[in-house]
Amino acid sequence: MLKDKYDSGEYVMYRTDHHWTTLGAYYAYCGIMEHIGMGDSVIPKEDFTVSATSGFYGTAWSKSGFRFVPGDTIELWYFGNEDEFTTDTGDGSFSGFYNTDWLSEKDKYSVFIDGTHSVTTVKKSGGEPRETLLVAKDSFADSLVPFLAQHFDLVIVNLAGRMTDITAYAAEYSADRVLIVWNFENLITTGTLGNLK
Repeated sequence: MLKDKYDSGEYVMYRTDHHWTTLGAYYAYCGIMEHIGMGDSVIPKEDFTVSATSGFYGTAWSKSGFRFVPGDTIELWYFGNEDEFTTDTGDGSFSGFYNTDWLSEKDKYSVFIDGTHSVTTVKKSGGEPRETLLVAKDSFADSLVPFLAQHFDLVIVNLAGRMTDITAYAAEYSADRVLIVWNFENLITTGTLGNLK
């Protein structure tokens, strides 16, 4: 699906980084929601307000030596209710999904949920009780979180190192669903997924 979007000229992958853009993450969100039978709940693109920051040079740019490639733009999509959510990284917490302090750093991608932490939770205050979705992930999931959080309380587990006992995390946090988000290159080169429980 993303290849079709890319081939049609949509900005779904960064030029200088290996991650999908926020638009790419939005399309992934649409696909996930459709797959789990919640396609009717997808928030339309036009309901978001987009804030863009240019001058993002990602890991592909840093490693390649192709310094002539122009920088990317990072988009933060706001639905307008971000102050109802708290992201807790274990090292601290903040309102919403974006730690905008990172936008003044080279590692701008860490603006999404403050980058990589062992376990991060995102919860919405007030309202009706919601299902808990456990997201076992690499960094591709970071820009997906703001969309999924509109529907689920999230427990986000980084699959690096020994964070592989997903069954134990699902039980500890009473997860109703589990989603594994792992980029394809990592999928075919890592031994981590072989240790999943």
